[in-house]
Amino acid sequence: MTAQILTSELTTLIQDSKRKAPEIRTAAEKSLGDLKSLPNTSEIQLAADLKNRPQFANPFILSCASKNPKFAGTSISCLQRLVVFNGLAHESLKEVLSGLRDCTGLTQDVQLKILRLLPSLLQNYAALITGELLATALHTCFLLLASKAGVISNTAAATLQQLVVSVFDKVQQEDEAHSDDFILDVPVEDGEISVQKSALDAYRLLHDLCLLIEGQKAEFLKRTSAPPNFCLELVEAIFSSHAETVAHHPEQVHVLRLKLMPFMIRALSDRLPFSTTVRSMRLLPVVFGNMLGVLATECEMILSLLNHMLDPNASVLWKRVLCMEVLRSVHSVPALVRDIFTQFDAKDGKRNILQDQMSLMVHLASEKPAVIGLGQHSTVPATDQDEEGMDEMAALQAEGISGTIGIAMTLKSSTAPGISTRLSSMRVSCLEQLDKNDAPSIPPAYIYSLVLVCLNSFSEGIAKFLLPFTVPSDKGRRRARTGNDFSRDKDTEAEGIDTKPAMQRSSSSAALKKPTNPLSLENHVLFDQIKTSAAIVDACWPALLAAYSTYFHAALDSEYYRDLVRSFQKFTQVSGLLQLSTPRDAFLTSLGKNAVPVGSIGPPGNAMEAQDQERQSLESQPSTSEKGRSSVESGRASLNSRNLLCLRALLNLGIALGPVLGQAWKIVLGTLQQADLVINQIMSMRQRGHGSQNGGNGNDGNFLGDIGDQIGAVGGAAERVFESTSDLPDESYLDALNALCGLLRGIDFDEKIVRTPTNASLSTPASHKRGPSISSNFAVFTGDSKLNLFVIDKLSRLIQHNEFRLLENTKESSGWTLLTESLLKVASAQYFDATLRIRAARVLTELVNLTTSNGVPQENVEETRHRGLKALENQIFDLYPTGTGELTSPKGCEVEIHCILLESLHTALERYGETLTEGWLEVFSIIDSVFSKSTIKHGQAEHILEPRMAKVKGSKLVRTAFSSLQLICSDFLGALPQKSYSSLLPTISSFCTQQDEFNISLTSTTLFCNVSDHLWQGESVIQLDKGARKGNEQAASQQDFLSKSRLWLQLLLALVDSTTDERPEVRRGAIHSITRVLDTSGEQLSAESWIECHLSTFMAVFQRNQSKYVDAEKKGPADSEVISSWNETTIMILDSFPSVFAIGIDGVLEADGFSSLWQTFLSHADAILRRKCLNVSAATYTALAKLLSDIEQTGKKANHCAKSGWSLWNDGNPVDHRGLPRKAVDNQAALLAYARCLAALLPLLASEMSGQMMESTLHHLKLCIKRSSTTPYPGDIDSLTPLQDQVVECIKMLRADNPEAILHIIATFSSIATLAYDRDSSTIEAKGPTFVALSKTGIDLLSHYLVINRSTQELCSGGTLVNALKELAHSIHMKYSWEQQGKDPPLWKKATQATIAIVEAFIPALQKSQLSAQNASDFWKAVIDCLEGIILAPDDEASMTQQLFVDEDTEIQYFLKLYDLIIPTMGASDSFQDQDLGQILVWTLLRHSFIHEVHPDDLPLLETTSPSLNQLMSVKHIGRTNDLHPSSRAKMSYAVTDKLFDLVARRRNSPPSEVSAWKGLAISASPFFILRAGLILKAYVLDQPLRGRMPQPGSQRKELLYILRRLTELSSEPAAFSDASAVTSTEQTTDNDKKHLFMIYPLIVRALIVTKNDDELREALSRVLGAIGHGAGIQGPGNWLSM
Repeated sequence: MTAQILTSELTTLIQDSKRKAPEIRTAAEKSLGDLKSLPNTSEIQLAADLKNRPQFANPFILSCASKNPKFAGTSISCLQRLVVFNGLAHESLKEVLSGLRDCTGLTQDVQLKILRLLPSLLQNYAALITGELLATALHTCFLLLASKAGVISNTAAATLQQLVVSVFDKVQQEDEAHSDDFILDVPVEDGEISVQKSALDAYRLLHDLCLLIEGQKAEFLKRTSAPPNFCLELVEAIFSSHAETVAHHPEQVHVLRLKLMPFMIRALSDRLPFSTTVRSMRLLPVVFGNMLGVLATECEMILSLLNHMLDPNASVLWKRVLCMEVLRSVHSVPALVRDIFTQFDAKDGKRNILQDQMSLMVHLASEKPAVIGLGQHSTVPATDQDEEGMDEMAALQAEGISGTIGIAMTLKSSTAPGISTRLSSMRVSCLEQLDKNDAPSIPPAYIYSLVLVCLNSFSEGIAKFLLPFTVPSDKGRRRARTGNDFSRDKDTEAEGIDTKPAMQRSSSSAALKKPTNPLSLENHVLFDQIKTSAAIVDACWPALLAAYSTYFHAALDSEYYRDLVRSFQKFTQVSGLLQLSTPRDAFLTSLGKNAVPVGSIGPPGNAMEAQDQERQSLESQPSTSEKGRSSVESGRASLNSRNLLCLRALLNLGIALGPVLGQAWKIVLGTLQQADLVINQIMSMRQRGHGSQNGGNGNDGNFLGDIGDQIGAVGGAAERVFESTSDLPDESYLDALNALCGLLRGIDFDEKIVRTPTNASLSTPASHKRGPSISSNFAVFTGDSKLNLFVIDKLSRLIQHNEFRLLENTKESSGWTLLTESLLKVASAQYFDATLRIRAARVLTELVNLTTSNGVPQENVEETRHRGLKALENQIFDLYPTGTGELTSPKGCEVEIHCILLESLHTALERYGETLTEGWLEVFSIIDSVFSKSTIKHGQAEHILEPRMAKVKGSKLVRTAFSSLQLICSDFLGALPQKSYSSLLPTISSFCTQQDEFNISLTSTTLFCNVSDHLWQGESVIQLDKGARKGNEQAASQQDFLSKSRLWLQLLLALVDSTTDERPEVRRGAIHSITRVLDTSGEQLSAESWIECHLSTFMAVFQRNQSKYVDAEKKGPADSEVISSWNETTIMILDSFPSVFAIGIDGVLEADGFSSLWQTFLSHADAILRRKCLNVSAATYTALAKLLSDIEQTGKKANHCAKSGWSLWNDGNPVDHRGLPRKAVDNQAALLAYARCLAALLPLLASEMSGQMMESTLHHLKLCIKRSSTTPYPGDIDSLTPLQDQVVECIKMLRADNPEAILHIIATFSSIATLAYDRDSSTIEAKGPTFVALSKTGIDLLSHYLVINRSTQELCSGGTLVNALKELAHSIHMKYSWEQQGKDPPLWKKATQATIAIVEAFIPALQKSQLSAQNASDFWKAVIDCLEGIILAPDDEASMTQQLFVDEDTEIQYFLKLYDLIIPTMGASDSFQDQDLGQILVWTLLRHSFIHEVHPDDLPLLETTSPSLNQLMSVKHIGRTNDLHPSSRAKMSYAVTDKLFDLVARRRNSPPSEVSAWKGLAISASPFFILRAGLILKAYVLDQPLRGRMPQPGSQRKELLYILRRLTELSSEPAAFSDASAVTSTEQTTDNDKKHLFMIYPLIVRALIVTKNDDELREALSRVLGAIGHGAGIQGPGNWLSM
């Protein structure tokens, strides 16, 4: 067939071209011949043969090139045939494509044929048409696109899209082939990448399209031009079919990043035409959906621009609409929303794209309230055509009836505000209007409808993804029913309200498990997506809620409103299932507000005028818009079908989220409570109105009209909510019960309700701490009984549906206690009207009658009586305000009821008091209820250890109740169970402590006596049970049988109660009474009984007293009289306790519980000491000292008492305690008691005192001394104060039988020795003790302890001896700078004498001991410091006193004595070998040997460790001519100089054992000795020439002569001057004792030169030279003589 067609076409072409185109004819004839020569076997064979003959297509190519329409048309048809059956030779493709391009300017028929050929060509020769061939083909289409003929242009556009898509099809196929045939490297963002052939074509094509979009010239498609809009359409076609392919090619993404994305950003931000903007924005959803990851930055910018363009000031309306349509597309894909949030919002440093979108939608929704019909309530927009909307309007409107359920009629108008399907939508969205150049007409509300659609899609998408994860995975359990399964009616179906699975009741009372929290599915494959969704909910809910709130008050048609409620409900459900309490509660609250909006409630009829001023003042804030009010202004209660729709949605959420609602139950039930009130008012008002219109017959069931069905549906939903509580877990059930009880107005459950073990489950998750709130749209009137009637009714329903729980579970898990407390509170609320109180009381009575009916079997009679008494007790206590115990503005009925109940109790006791066994605790509780703060509270007896305030509610009540108490104490003590005495005794105590009836207080004292006599009647020995006190505290709660001993202790505790009375006289009387009772019964008590008595009485008194003191201290200032009175009571207790304790002390010490008693007393004493009151502290330590003395006198070992007592003593130093108010602080008495207490402790401690204890003890003793207050006359300068004397005696009492103790004691005396010098910084007063006498005593004791313990090795090795010497050195150094020295001898003399004695005692010990070099060095350094202190004296004129000169001879004696003690022993020390010690000694002597001041330039030489003559001579300076003042103590300086010379002297006659030591000293001293002589000679050499003929000052001349004489006389140690090289002598020997003169020879020569008129001095210098020259030839360095 093909061959015939080709033959025919070639024949025709030959005929037509005979004359006009001979070349075409020739080529055609040749091709025809070739065709005829081919065998005609099959189409495939023909195609293969023709493909091998490239010249066969020549006539067709020539025809196209001729541009003859006739020739071209025929040729193109032939080419079409060849291409279709694949018969065109590959070599001809280029010429064919060129020919087709040349024919683009011919007729439309030819152009259409070209357009038909090109797709086939690219399809059949896809692998060959690449590169330039592809560019030619595309260029041909672009040329035809420019045709003015619409059919050509449109066909070309379609063909181009097909061709472009085919290019990317090839890329996809190439990718799937996974070949590595790369041909070229193209640029990408971070370099270059190799691409294959098809990918290269796609890259170039996409790049050219982007260039054409920007209006630039194409590079691949040369000479090609195209409209940008069409290029955008081509790009859209590419993205629509191959977006993933593009996203996977970095080079194509790079093109988009560089070219397309910037253009799209400009399209958003610049004012481009509508057509261009539309086509640009159509690309955005595809880009976001497929290239969000690879173009993250650009997408972030575009998304931000989209958000920005929504602003009304940012762009025109049509562009804003386009942005919203793009966002609608985005939000319609939940996965894309999650990706956007993950890519941007969830990353640090990125913009919050999604959150910003939601926030902008909030502003956009409320941008033009008038357009969307924003008002106080949701309305229905009116349209000209929407009859359905009008029907709904009519259904919502009820005309002419008071208390309508509806809204005002909206006028019909085509321009009426609101959002509806007709008025607010466009048939074709703006993004789809590609055929328009200008923006279409847009309805005003269209953009706001788009916002609503976005919000709905957003919520629906999240719910669609997350809700499947919440279904429990237990497949074996019967499928749970949904909220819609509960009698779902046609209205619910129409509204589209959907609820997720709620809990279904199982066959047993056990509840089903909670729905799964998706966030708990950590191992799920989509867990990351789940977390992202949860994060979206958490981040976007505030903005979403705000936007929803706007639309809930807008005019919406039925469809939009149902979609709004549905999406709102789903988002709320998702929040709840994710256990995000904050968004859940916020959305539930908002839904509740829309279910019962502001102003929908009001008093029925004329009740508004009946409200009093208090109720008006408590009303909630009025609506912000006065004009928006409708039925509220007239006081009408109103709800419409939309309110009921929201209410049903809220109830469905309550069913669906019941197991996880927690405290949010209060929102659901609170809204239902308010709606119930509105509905009841409306029904009542409309029933009255309907009855009046029907002749007074108001029972017609049609009075509500169509709205009645909706109200019925709400009622059914509400009933299902309470029915569903039977399926809830116990925790969730208690949540619902707590929420329902919490709705009681005017009732406070803060203390009563929250005490079940399951209340911990009510806390919100850690990420959302905000508690829920209900729709508080109404005025909360105090005692609003109508609202509470709802709660009481629903409590009844709750009880009916949970009977199995109440019967099977405990009180706590069933909510029994909460139910009874709630009903009791309502029944006892004074501000409620009688109807409500009676109704609650009836329900409560029913519960009570269950256990007290006459049909109770005989065996349960006691229990029945007990429950009756319990109810009576609860009723009485609940008559009064909780927490106050007294009547504020009392009503007569409450007081009268109380009296009647008390009389009823009296009558009951008269009737069965002798046989009553159970309920005595309640009897005493009722009697005790006459006090404002009852001591016995609902059966609890732990109160007996608490302070009580017996304030009565009325004298009449006291008298009435006391008659019953007298009856019991006089007639029924024998019948009273012993366990009830624990309630009787506190009750008597209450009457004893009340102040209204004094006679009753006195009579109550006799009742105590009656009880005590009854307890021990016929008993001769009092034996308390072991653990009686513990049983006394716990027996009442455990219903144990109390023994007489325990009851007796309880009686004592009742007296202990009186010790906390606010009246000091009563406290003192109670203390005396306790002391008398124990004193009387003490001889009959065993040791164990005494322990219990002490613990129960005095220890309790201590505890009570401390508690009251703490309370008083919190209330008043520290110096108040109240605190002082409590301190006085404490002192009285402390004075009384030792005398009572001493009665049975012999047995008590051996009892098992003595340690516990002792520790208890010490703990109370510790608490008392913490008051930091000096007089109380003194009493405490006095009492403790007395107790310890009594213990010591027994002769029994009580080391544990002493150790614990020492711990108290150690922690309670009263040095910083306060004194009496308005008096100067005097802590002497307290500190003296503190020290005496230690004196009582030490004999008991014996050898138990450890080193650490001793160290702490000594520390506190030092504190006592240092921080004691000023002592009265005569002071402590010459004698010790009593405190100081006691402290010293305590230190002496310490056992110094081990090295550690010796060290601590000596260290203490060391610090005491210098305490006088630290007074200013350590005393508590500016004028405190001087410590002079104490320091002298400390020095004596320090010397004594050191001398007698000199054999203790640790003294030297541990540093104690060194520290002591340092302290003494400090005292010696302060001899002339400290004024207060006391009587003779002064402190410094004491210290000097002690130092000499210590050194004299320890030097022999040191020589024998094996001390380390460091310890020995430290010792010698300390001794040298003392030596320096003896030498030291002030040089300033202010310190020059006669005493200084008087003491000089004494100090020289001390110096010489100490020097003789340490020299040469120190030289023999191992530590001396390092030369440092010797240098310190010599340096010390050198500094104090100068009679005159050294030249300032030479002073640095004194600081060097090894000075030399060379260093001295190298220091150049001029001399001085001024007179230098000699030292004030020149005698001491000459004595020190002599010892300096003595150190380098040769010891010819010394024992051999000392020679080595002397040599070491001489070697250390030699550099300093030379420096001493050299400095004075140098000064003379430099100064004398400057004086001229003036003589040298006498004191300087005297010093120089003295030094020269000593130099001449000195026979020095040769080893000390072994390096003497100042002169050279051929006759020098190593045994020369004049080597020191060789060292100073140059200076001697120079001195001779400058000496002019002083013969004596010249003679002295000559003698020195003579000594030098004796037996030696001297030749000195020449440069020395040139000085």
